[in-house]
Amino acid sequence: MKLCIFFIAATMGSAAAGTLNQWLAEQVRRDEQLLVDALAQTGGHSLDLLKDAKTYVPFFLEAPEGVVFASAEQKEAFETWMKDNGQGFLSGGYVYRLKFKAAPPLYAMSAGEWSGDFWHSVALGKDVIVGTKDIWESSNSDYLYATLLAGVSPRLIIYDQNGEIAREESFDASAADFEQRLEAATAPYSSSEKPVLEMISLAEYLQQPDALWRAVEMSGQFNFRNQHQRADEQERLKQIGQLTRSAAVSALITGTVTPKQTTRPAKPTPLVRPPPKQSAETKPLPTRREEPTSSTSWSVIVILMATAIGLAWLLLKKRK
Repeated sequence: MKLCIFFIAATMGSAAAGTLNQWLAEQVRRDEQLLVDALAQTGGHSLDLLKDAKTYVPFFLEAPEGVVFASAEQKEAFETWMKDNGQGFLSGGYVYRLKFKAAPPLYAMSAGEWSGDFWHSVALGKDVIVGTKDIWESSNSDYLYATLLAGVSPRLIIYDQNGEIAREESFDASAADFEQRLEAATAPYSSSEKPVLEMISLAEYLQQPDALWRAVEMSGQFNFRNQHQRADEQERLKQIGQLTRSAAVSALITGTVTPKQTTRPAKPTPLVRPPPKQSAETKPLPTRREEPTSSTSWSVIVILMATAIGLAWLLLKKRK
């Protein structure tokens, strides 16, 4: 059975990229349809319900394509809501990945209608419920992974390799032996490795093929929804451009995204002076063999001229 786990991870890992794109595109489209239903007040959705939902963040601060607002008031209400959501908004949000050592990874999106517990398995083609703080890759070859969910009644959920619940155990948090029972139930799993929680912005995923997945900071200050407010993330996100819904869907479907071109400074051109142009009337500069007469020759000429002038002056004086 262990060989089967590694086989699934290897075969599914090679085909995950295209299938992951399809799943991401589906999430963006589903979010757009949710906005359409909310504006039309169909399917049990309305704009007011979305505004008040604590588990919803729109993928894009844009009106759905081709939407017709019922009234000017509705259009204004929608635009106001989108504007209110725009404080530090990250277009497209983040793609999250729970990366296991052998089992196929699980994915989620920070945007959309998501509570933080539902993760998608591309390999299985379905969603599973996992708690990211208490999830282990199973050391037992019968199971793919196990997770402990804390709710009204804490429960341990164990999934098989088909993503089906193989076993589920509930705990009474008020029972005297609660800690002992919980420790005994999780012992077979907690001794194995925990998956790595990573993230990448959707814009980076589409525009920068060489962008790296990085660790998610889960602290009292940061959660799945506000990772883009971290100082290091803000600095990183300055490097990418804005992403629109239509561009994201088109890129995910066709896979023909052109990575954002980074402007590189041009290399300085070597300073080479061109040779001076010579016209037909311009004589070439003298070469070494055509050097001007030396200073000694000039001094002899000057003396001869002075002598000639002196003689001419004497002759004129005698005539007078």
